[in-house]
Amino acid sequence: MTAEVKEVKDFGWDQPGALPNSTVHIFTVPPPLTGTATASTAMIQDIKYPPEFEFLTEAEKNTVKNFFYEVRTGKMYPVIAGAFGDMVDCDGIVKQRIFPPEGGQLTEMWGSSFYFKGYPEKHVVEGAGLAKAMMSQIPREIVVKQWPWKLFLAFLFIFARRTFIHSLHVWFKIMHGHTVLKFNIPTQRYNNAVRELKRAGDETVKKMLDNMGNKKDVPYSWAYTNLLYPREYQKRSPREFWEFIVCVLDFAWLFIESDNAYRFRVQDVLPLLNKDNVKKNAVKEINRLLNILIERENPVCGIKYKWIAIKKLAIPFLYLSRNARNFAREFLLELNLDKIKMDENDYYFSLRRHTFMFRGIPTHKRIEEAYKIDQEKGIVRFQLILVKDPQGNQVPAIKVVRGT
Repeated sequence: MTAEVKEVKDFGWDQPGALPNSTVHIFTVPPPLTGTATASTAMIQDIKYPPEFEFLTEAEKNTVKNFFYEVRTGKMYPVIAGAFGDMVDCDGIVKQRIFPPEGGQLTEMWGSSFYFKGYPEKHVVEGAGLAKAMMSQIPREIVVKQWPWKLFLAFLFIFARRTFIHSLHVWFKIMHGHTVLKFNIPTQRYNNAVRELKRAGDETVKKMLDNMGNKKDVPYSWAYTNLLYPREYQKRSPREFWEFIVCVLDFAWLFIESDNAYRFRVQDVLPLLNKDNVKKNAVKEINRLLNILIERENPVCGIKYKWIAIKKLAIPFLYLSRNARNFAREFLLELNLDKIKMDENDYYFSLRRHTFMFRGIPTHKRIEEAYKIDQEKGIVRFQLILVKDPQGNQVPAIKVVRGT
């Protein structure tokens, strides 16, 4: 069996998202053993590599051989698109999923000693993405851009606030039911940062409800989960605001957990929170953090417009709603920022991302840092692709990528 080199080329900055000075080696993957044949070291050694195989480093050679051995035995491995970054050649081949007893979910990639947090299952990502689009694009593309809608909603908020909150509650509870409740992912499976966000949100809602109960001598301080039990939508009460908040928060945690592009942004900027500033003026501090998010986005290919739209909607709402303002203040003060910030695993997988300037470090410097880490730790990045053999048939291959 010959592992044939298909292509060797250099990628420059002229290709969108390409890594500078990258060298690519492509080798066809040996087919799995069939019939009564069983894998053995000798049979794996039967794979003949061409002279170009010597272009690889020892770490790359060992990784390729080990991967070919596993494929030869019939094992198959899923791919996480964009695991290593949002540039070309940054997909990750999943080696195994790990469920630590303390909680969370880690994904080990072939060739990497760093662990990718979470596992983006397709049905969750697509379902949450559709709900997110419905919740974000309608306000952004319809409400913010059309003055009759803004005037109408402002009228509702000022003169019929219960109706305004009720409408929000119905809208978000529908989204919540079709995402959070449908997917039913245990909180224990969320990783550290998201578990801390959820813990702080839960504690703050409980505190707000307890305060209402103490003041009005009514059972607002029921168990937190009771907030999500089916209720008649037409029934309005001061408690409905917190049911709306619960739906928004639970969906936010699900989305942040399943989309690492947003999670990395939250982990990058939220630890910059100044709690002394929160105590003085929480809305002003939130505005400052949103400005940092906006400034660090790549204006060409980032999501700067989304943060601007969120700022336009959130800041006025916080100023106009005492409940929302009090919640934001208590939530931010409750957070343990040390549990939110990136660890070395998170940071490594954020280095090859050009849509956002993580830690305020320009993209080219982070790419250089990633390449240095790869060399020091012997990290090998390779992609599963399809190429044509001499007969014109498509066959699986791996593309070994080396470069800054």
